[in-house]
Amino acid sequence: MAGDAYCNPLTSRQYMTLLAILHLPDDETTFVKIANKLGTSMSPRLLTACRKKNS
Repeated sequence: MAGDAYCNPLTSRQYMTLLAILHLPDDETTFVKIANKLGTSMSPRLLTACRKKNS
């Protein structure tokens, strides 16, 4: 995917997920609210992958 080359350590989906998390208040960062912010359903695997890459 061309967008994945933009930010090498993260895929474009992971990057957008992190942006959605940053735009939510700390007490509202649930899977459902993150998915709603992105306008999609979300798999916990995506957040797990983001967490591993940021560690």
